[in-house]
This record gives sequence, structure tokens and C-alpha cells, in this order.
Amino acid sequence: MTPDKDLVRAALSLVDCPNNRREEERRPLTLPSYFTSVDKDDKPCGKPISAVTTDISKGGLSLLCTQAIEPQRVFVNITKSDLTISLIAEIIRCGEVNGYFKIGAKLIKKVVPSD
Repeated sequence: MTPDKDLVRAALSLVDCPNNRREEERRPLTLPSYFTSVDKDDKPCGKPISAVTTDISKGGLSLLCTQAIEPQRVFVNITKSDLTISLIAEIIRCGEVNGYFKIGAKLIKKVVPSD
């Protein structure tokens, strides 16, 4: 899944946003990603939603996507070149920003690929 160029541009415009309520230092990170709902065993079970990361910290991350998302537990997949990071996160907020939706999520755990 590749996000469209407008979504990437919107994510880049939010990187220097001074509104930081996190306890951990936030680092800008703009990478293609997607997320999907998970079942009670944290297995992906929904339709993937294309997104772009805007920043990440030790305890959470922000994503930008084209639709509003209710708070829930999700599987997040972030890709850079040939490296893929998969995480379970809890969406804690979602708000509209310039026609897109910025999602704040708490990191729960890293998903280790099974062979």
C-alpha cells in the first residue's frame, strides 16, 4: 500500500508541530504505513487503511490518514526501503487536520514475524 502524494505532503507539514503533550521526546518520522483492526488475539482482521507516520516516540506514534478512526487496538505496519516494522498500538485520539485525520496511538508491543 502506497499513500498518495497529497497525504505525504500533509504529513510533512505536521512534522514541526509544537503541540507536544508526551512524556517522551517526539521524533519526526515520515514513512508510508498502514494499519488495520485486530481481533482479541491481536491478529490483523480488518481492511488495511493507508497512512503516513508523522512522528514517533518511545511510547507512541502519530499517523495521518484520509478517514476518521474510532479508538481501538490496531496492527500498524511501517515500511522504509526493505525494512518493515510491525506493531500493536492503541488509538487514543483522532482529529481532523487540513482535510486529513491525525491519529495518536500508544505503542503496546512490537510484532515479531513468524517464520
